[in-house]
Amino acid sequence: MPIRLLLVDPDAILRSSLVEQLEREGGYQITALESAQQARSATREARFSLAIINRHLPDGDGDGLAASLRADGVACPILLLTDGDLPPVAANDSLVKPFRFSTLLQRLHALLSQRATGEGVRIGPYQFHPSAKVLELNGRKIRLTEKE
Repeated sequence: MPIRLLLVDPDAILRSSLVEQLEREGGYQITALESAQQARSATREARFSLAIINRHLPDGDGDGLAASLRADGVACPILLLTDGDLPPVAANDSLVKPFRFSTLLQRLHALLSQRATGEGVRIGPYQFHPSAKVLELNGRKIRLTEKE
């Protein structure tokens, strides 16, 4: 099964370059979009293995989009592309631009392997374990219902 990435960045040149390199180097299947609104629609229609979101979007903040996706039940790891301004709140990790493509690939592999090994998904101070339906905060485990 191919690894599906959601890439949300308003810069058409960067988006195109990343799509080309990620498809060639990583064999990823990529949905590349430019706005938060498009990303919300895409996540309602498809499931993604990982999302790469620029902090600065034409219709909102990338970290706000990450929080919104989490509230909508999107549990995939999220990598936030930043200018080094603020640490991510709802994203699992961040990468300061400009960056080397090899560094981006390393971050993607780390986030995907974290998910594959069952370590869960980090959401701010929380660790979410989707398969076990457990949310962890400071060592305290909270069992979630199917609906939660």
